[in-house]
Amino acid sequence: MQDDAAEMPAPSTLRARLLVPAAMLLAGLGLGGAGAWFLAAPTAPAAEHGEATAEGAPAEDGAAPTEGHGAAPGEGAVEGHALATGLAVTSLGTFTVNLRGTGGGRLLRLEVQVEGPALQSDALASRAAPIRDTIITAVSDYTWSELEGSSGKIRLRDELMARVNSAASPSSIERIYFTQFVVQ
Repeated sequence: MQDDAAEMPAPSTLRARLLVPAAMLLAGLGLGGAGAWFLAAPTAPAAEHGEATAEGAPAEDGAAPTEGHGAAPGEGAVEGHALATGLAVTSLGTFTVNLRGTGGGRLLRLEVQVEGPALQSDALASRAAPIRDTIITAVSDYTWSELEGSSGKIRLRDELMARVNSAASPSSIERIYFTQFVVQ
């Protein structure tokens, strides 16, 4: 009789063998469902307000996409970004500027894009000439050694941020991106 008792696992061991995998399965399903819920992309709000969808197609009312709202790449758009945050990226174009103290020997080729409220994209575009002038004037006051490394670029970005916001007033920008930065 003792042999039969030795072969049968204790009730607590059997219960542990069944409960641990079941608990792990339930926890995995719960975490997977929560992750899917957090990562799901909202799509309805853009169509409700007549804005362009993330793919760049106009909403149901037939309105054409505006810059930063699903516009074609290269037109200052960051696909889907404007819809998610209410911000638009606008290209200010490419600048070629003589750097200070080089006797015309060093040129900086710089492409600048700015990010600001999507509703102000048209206002920024209408102030393009004063903004471009401000950027050229500010950049031409730098030497190559002042722009070397990331700290020089950050210092230039901070200065341009203040100057562009002044020139773009009453509009404002939140970020400046250098999408090209080449010294020759």
